[in-house]
Amino acid sequence: MSDYKRVMITGVLITKENFHIGTGGEDTHTASSKPVDGEEPATEITETNFNQLCLDHKGKPYIPASSLRGYLRHVILNQLGDDAVKSLFGLARQHKDKEEMGNSGLVRIQDCCWDSAGYDVLLNSQTSIDPVTTTAKHHQLSTHAVIPPDSRFTVHIELDNASEEQVRQILQALQTFGEEHNGKLGKGKSTGQGECYWLLGEKGVQGLSKKSLKKWL
Repeated sequence: MSDYKRVMITGVLITKENFHIGTGGEDTHTASSKPVDGEEPATEITETNFNQLCLDHKGKPYIPASSLRGYLRHVILNQLGDDAVKSLFGLARQHKDKEEMGNSGLVRIQDCCWDSAGYDVLLNSQTSIDPVTTTAKHHQLSTHAVIPPDSRFTVHIELDNASEEQVRQILQALQTFGEEHNGKLGKGKSTGQGECYWLLGEKGVQGLSKKSLKKWL
């Protein structure tokens, strides 16, 4: 039984370490330098290929809704199991399913927009890690643009026709950001990158109950 016609959760994700969620595309950074010798030989120009960040139409970094949704889904699956995931996030009907129909979820998540004063491109280079063996690849160096610690992103999550318990489940999943084995998004989680923590915003949790909606109507 649903207690609320609509619920809105507002808060902030703040990075604790270097942070990278990319588009999969590459860009090139060009830098020039002059040796400090007296004769001043020709300027040296170096080019570095790096993995791009997800940037919005204003050129600011953002966290895609799909990344946050995937994180919350994974946490709730581990904590509460399949039934909670299906009711909150829905279930897509697969071609192999003959009887079971898909269902839409209760949760809607918006892209998390940049909420900090400025942004400078920082490049981080490290040895590429094999995702299967979690060991360093031989002679392979990966460079990607990163967001520095203490960067902030606004978070907006809505639930329709949700129970009080379901709202609590989403809030508890958000609170796992910053825990020792959780709270990481994007690239480099195994090397300490991507860690962030969650703060509930000033508006916090706003709910419209069915009783209040009926009274308003």
